Amino acid sequence: MSPPDPKHDLGVLTGLRSGKRSFYPAYVRSTERLERTVQALDGISRALVRTAEGPRALVEAVVRAAAEHLQAHWLLLAVADGALRAARPRFLLYADDVLIDDEARLPAEPREHLAVLRSRPWRPRPRPPAAPGCGPR
Repeated sequence: MSPPDPKHDLGVLTGLRSGKRSFYPAYVRSTERLERTVQALDGISRALVRTAEGPRALVEAVVRAAAEHLQAHWLLLAVADGALRAARPRFLLYADDVLIDDEARLPAEPREHLAVLRSRPWRPRPRPPAAPGCGPR
């Protein structure tokens, strides 16, 4: 059998190429992303209806929904020291389908992250007062 004549190749004649090889994997990835997004929205909506059960149940539901959406091995939600002083729990770790709010039970890696989150290193430091006559008027 002889190779196909390029003059009679449909792609050459019409300028169209089959996208089958690249289209299907892209379609599968897009479908998987859409499915994960819908699952995340479902988890978020389930978390939001937990408000009637109190703040603790809401925080737990939000942490679980976020961990599931991110497909995280563990997820830590923490309140910085000095912020929202009455908020309880001050942190919540979700790992291996278990919620932990006792610092003594924290594994080493999340414990390090908790220390960073509590100290708020991203917060800008107050500027020293400008010398008289300097700065904007």
